[in-house]
Amino acid sequence: MNKKYIFLVGMSWILLGNIVGCGQATRGQTIEKQYDSDQEYATELFEEVVEALESEDGEAIKELFSPYAIENSENLDEKIEELIEFYPGCNGGYEMVVPTHESIEQYGSKEYIIYPKYHVTNDGELYDLRLTVYIENEAESQKEGIYSMQVMTNEAWTEGFKWRNEEDAPGVYVLE
Repeated sequence: MNKKYIFLVGMSWILLGNIVGCGQATRGQTIEKQYDSDQEYATELFEEVVEALESEDGEAIKELFSPYAIENSENLDEKIEELIEFYPGCNGGYEMVVPTHESIEQYGSKEYIIYPKYHVTNDGELYDLRLTVYIENEAESQKEGIYSMQVMTNEAWTEGFKWRNEEDAPGVYVLE
């Protein structure tokens, strides 16, 4: 056989293998990959929030918010101070319970939002902390970062309660 023929056949097989082997990931594979990175990112962000709360550093908390949230939140500095005063601690640990996300594409613009929620325990008492975080917003990049932060005690929970989301006003909400 001709060396040129063997080379061409070999290269064809390599090219075919690359085309077939590098196809698009399935929707499930893509979501699984996003879920892992979302969970890691959300936990890192949550830990930054807890560290700032533990050290009573309102500026560090504020820096985690998106420029849009900072500009459009009503009384953000006062609400952060209220959160710091409320914060009971985290001596019993925490657990992520709802690492949900939403991906929206409309009019050629992409939005990717995560809604991590944590059960936090302190001195045997349980409360929830939920974030709304823009990971990506092609149309309004100033929204990228924390949009809202909500803390709620078990006593504040009522039938039909709905967490705030990106359709509500940005900011800090303490529900006791």
